[in-house]
Amino acid sequence: MTTVDQQQRPGPPAPRRRSRRDEILEIAVGLFAARGYHGVSMDDIGSAAGVTGPALYHHFAGKEAMLVAALIPVSEGLLHGGLARVAEHPDDPGAALADLIDFHVEFALANPAVIALHLHELDRLPDEPRRQIRRLQRLYVEEWVGVMRALWCDDIAVYEGRFVQLAPSRAWPKPRQPGGPPVLLGGPPSDRNFARVARWADGWITMGAEIDAGALRSQLRELRDAWSQAGRDPAGPRVTIIHNPLRGAPPLHAVMDIAAELGIERVLYHVFDGDRDTMLRRLDRAEG
Repeated sequence: MTTVDQQQRPGPPAPRRRSRRDEILEIAVGLFAARGYHGVSMDDIGSAAGVTGPALYHHFAGKEAMLVAALIPVSEGLLHGGLARVAEHPDDPGAALADLIDFHVEFALANPAVIALHLHELDRLPDEPRRQIRRLQRLYVEEWVGVMRALWCDDIAVYEGRFVQLAPSRAWPKPRQPGGPPVLLGGPPSDRNFARVARWADGWITMGAEIDAGALRSQLRELRDAWSQAGRDPAGPRVTIIHNPLRGAPPLHAVMDIAAELGIERVLYHVFDGDRDTMLRRLDRAEG
């Protein structure tokens, strides 16, 4: 495996001078991450930034505009920054993967507030910017799954995607599982998500929706229809359901019975954080 001489890598471009808008946005992001989007008002942001209301609205039309300005660059930065790292290793997928991991770790450590905002407040965005971010995420993940499948399965792997290109490469050892480790896509049940599962994943994770046998049976029928239409292996897709032990939810043994009846491969029991007594009560509830 080749390595990168860190001394030969061009350094990052000199940072541009921070504008007042950048400073206000950083303050807003910190407040949103600490208190939640709905826990922060424009007055709070103005007070923390030391500006009056009219001056604040000179830079941003409102909180939504701040959220858009903070979150879209996160996805764009991950996409383009990751691609730049990969491009440094056109003939060495191992080095490319290692450098990509380094990049993601560095990005996460440098941008904790924005990442927290991205995880918890993305649904606050207006429809179009939210779709733009989701689209960037999906394209990035889908292409990387394609790259990894090529490396897992092909003696000489080649990949030509919209964002990711892989020159003819060898990668060993290969995974023991035929086709490589299973890749399951988590998300709500929808035609679009089921089409994505059928196109490039090995199965679906329900992501903690309430377990209802009738609804789940219908969703699995739609998923399997999409799977069949895509010409995938009739043995799939693999399905994992996440059981949240909330009040009123069926006991774990009932969920296991539903899973067995519907041919679901795995049930994950979601244990939320809590103190010792709370955790014991939740585990007791699993016994039903």
